[in-house]
Amino acid sequence: MLWLPESRKTRSGRIFAEFHQAPTFSILTLLTESDDQQDTEPDDCEPYLDTSDSETCSDATSATDEEDTGPTPPSPPPPPKTKKRKRRPRATPVVIVGLEAPVAPISRAHRRRKGNREAAVSSSGHVARPAAYLKHAVGAKSLPTTLVPDALPVQWGAYRAGMPTVLENFRAKKRWTLSQLISIGFTRIQWDGIQARPLLDANGCIFAVLAGRPDTPAYAAAIARTFDLLVRAAAARAAAGSAPLSHRRGLFAVVTIGISYGQGQKMPSALRSDYPQLGQQLAADPAFQDIAAFGSAMLAFWAPSLYQYYRSCNSRPDPRLTTPRPFAHSVFASATFNLGPHAWTFKHRDILNLPFGWCPVTAFGDFDPTRGGHMILWDLKLVIEFPPGSTILIPSATLAHSNIPVAKTEHRAVQCGRPLPLCRQRLHD
Repeated sequence: MLWLPESRKTRSGRIFAEFHQAPTFSILTLLTESDDQQDTEPDDCEPYLDTSDSETCSDATSATDEEDTGPTPPSPPPPPKTKKRKRRPRATPVVIVGLEAPVAPISRAHRRRKGNREAAVSSSGHVARPAAYLKHAVGAKSLPTTLVPDALPVQWGAYRAGMPTVLENFRAKKRWTLSQLISIGFTRIQWDGIQARPLLDANGCIFAVLAGRPDTPAYAAAIARTFDLLVRAAAARAAAGSAPLSHRRGLFAVVTIGISYGQGQKMPSALRSDYPQLGQQLAADPAFQDIAAFGSAMLAFWAPSLYQYYRSCNSRPDPRLTTPRPFAHSVFASATFNLGPHAWTFKHRDILNLPFGWCPVTAFGDFDPTRGGHMILWDLKLVIEFPPGSTILIPSATLAHSNIPVAKTEHRAVQCGRPLPLCRQRLHD
């Protein structure tokens, strides 16, 4: 049988090919014609035989015919061709050249007290004192909202956040200004970046917090050093000839470090980064360690149950996991550094983060927070002033957020701690 294509049309007018059988076809006829054609062709061995040989071509042919009386075994198929994987060219590592060590506290007593605090955090985690609650929580000026937590986009079982819809992505990359947001119904929140202000949902529960920052000279020095490191990191990346990056969060370079668990991974593994050496250099600096520890302490202060959940996930050792967490005194397993000079994000949600987890975001730079750099919370219709050095904790996986760009003569960079991906392993087991 021979299968021949026949074009037909459907009722809608589309043409497709259907195969039908041709009963006049016979394989025996083709084999006979092929044998006759081979007999009439001249022998291939004649031009290559030496006349001095005692054996003629006809004798060789007859001998071959006598030997080939049996069926010819099929020849083995050729081995499959293996494609060689193209190796990516090794790029020059991007690092900050000439990085000096930070100045240690001069007082021996200061160093001893700091060491004792760090040892206590390593053993028991961040524990807020009752006096701290009386000072910072009781008198805090809260921000009530109409948010209904059950309406936040999550997948079935709250394992991960819901995918963004078409309406949510509409004009997501637009450069918004403060006046434009106010004209469409947004409320401007003025904030000094120091005093904490919790955000309350419709039930009166805290779901996010403007954590602020410690008003101490030591923390101010850490903020200044981290900003200097981020500026030098952006300069090192530009000196290496790296092309400008464009991704779904914005038009800026991103340096990631830490542990990831998701996207079908069967075990936690290290985050893949285009600048691994630069990420390790930034995360190892004591100034970034202090800022990450403050974000972790604020999570323990305002959401103690969530903080203990993070710690329980961190306490589960995995012998296959060889990558340590980037910050020794923080429960967050990974971090992202948004390099400047003008780091502002599109409207987005970090859907791969823990859907009910909080993400600490710290802004750095030398910009005017009353004119640019605001945090935009689209679900709440709030535009919040975000001064340099301050920290905000939000559920970044379920709340759509973005920023107002700063002026061209200003500089802004961001550090974000990602909600613990290892918690997904606990949900999955």
